[in-house]
Formats: sequence, structure tokens, C-alpha cells
Amino acid sequence: MLAADWPRLRAQLAADVAYRARLAARHGVEAMLATLCPPHVRWEHPYLEFAGPVAPDYALGGRGLVLVPSMFLTDGVHRQLNDRQQPMLFYPARTAGAFWRDSGGRDWPDGRLAGAVGERRAAVLRALARGSGRGTADLAAALGVTPATASAHVANLRRAGLVVTTRVARTARHELTPLGWDLLDLNAG
Repeated sequence: MLAADWPRLRAQLAADVAYRARLAARHGVEAMLATLCPPHVRWEHPYLEFAGPVAPDYALGGRGLVLVPSMFLTDGVHRQLNDRQQPMLFYPARTAGAFWRDSGGRDWPDGRLAGAVGERRAAVLRALARGSGRGTADLAAALGVTPATASAHVANLRRAGLVVTTRVARTARHELTPLGWDLLDLNAG
């Protein structure tokens, strides 16, 4: 599935590793760690702190921490901290967000997102990103579709956890969830 993109993916991961190595060599490890995924990762001597659920401190015991760039993470980190495996921190590569927004030469008019969720649903997500709390009729007008079609697209995105709908009387307001925002990757901009 990734064969066509693999050379670009690999090159961008290698570039990220080289960038982090240069940053650490020039400005120190603390400066490099500060750029991994703020505000999710923070160096507070002598600890590397992570945002998220409270977890007990984990002592590396001299095993080191392997930093692994990922093209599949765009906002946040994943930790592998246990006594059975090498401790690792997976973080978003610097170009991950742009890579997935770019169409990569495909014939998808709305970028890679359209290839994954469909052109209309990608348009719904982008419309909701431009205007928080849009109603179904407003969304339909912005997309040039019927309210029933807009409602069906929103329902599918809601089932996928990308949109939340709040109702006040007879009015429904749709907004992106944090997962929807992450999918669009507007924060990496």
C-alpha cells in the first residue's frame, strides 16, 4: 500500500533524523528534545515529561531512549516504556503533516484526505474547520449539496469520531472533534 510513497517517506524520515542530530550537536540535547512535539514532550531536568494521562515515573536504568520519527503521527507522541523492550519515543517527523496534506501527484483534487475519506467528506471536514458550529443547512449551502446529503456525510464522519453534533431545540450544530482536527492536521501548518 505504501510502495509508491516509500522512497519519499524514507527520505523524509532520514532528513528528520539528520536535522535532530545537527540540532543536538549545535545546541545540545535539551534544545533538540524541546522540538520533538511541543507541548506533548518537555525536558525538565532530569526528566523528560509527557502530556497525557498521569503515569508513574519510568527509570531507563542506563538503557537509553531511542527517538523514532514517524510519518504517521502528526500531533502527539507514542511511548514504549516497559521492562521487556527497548524504551522508545515515537514522535511526528517535521514533514509528516505536509506529506499527508500533499496530493503526492495523485488525481485526488482535495489531497490525500479525499483519497481516504472521499472528496465530499473531506470537503465537509474542511468546511467545519473554517467555521465552527455550522448548521446542516449552512454546511449544505457551503458545499453546494442538499441538506439531506450534508446530513448523511456528517453522520458518517460522526460515527468515525471526527465530528460531534450538538442539538439545541431543532437546530443541529456540527464541530470537529480533536481527532477530526488531528486528521486535518491544521496545527502543523
